[in-house]
Amino acid sequence: MNPWIAHLENQDLQWIVDQARGLYLDPGVSVMFPRPCLILDGELNCQGRVRGSGALLGLAEWYLDASERALWQVDTAVWGLELPLREQHREDWAIALAVGLSAETRLLLPEAHDLADVEAATLKFRYVLSRLESSY
Repeated sequence: MNPWIAHLENQDLQWIVDQARGLYLDPGVSVMFPRPCLILDGELNCQGRVRGSGALLGLAEWYLDASERALWQVDTAVWGLELPLREQHREDWAIALAVGLSAETRLLLPEAHDLADVEAATLKFRYVLSRLESSY
């Protein structure tokens, strides 16, 4: 789990629940993420890097305005939330986004196991899931 979410306030998490666009991806498809997408369930891989619940994909592409985007293969059906981040979030969420980018880099390392703030991130992720469940 990428620990970026642990650095967001509850009102930011509620904003994600209220404003994010639901996303479903079938197994076997390839996808790029031009906007950050929080993976709620399922599994994807890109060049041997496997990501699942709690992953934040597309952050580098959006935050750094990268011209090259990673192509992800969907292994198992994926449910996610595409975050409609705007320019103001670059500043307002600067710490969380910096943590996310740093964790993304460390997750590339073969020996990457536990990342700082994973427990807090897990609790915040569960909060988002519970808010989603209660809103439907």
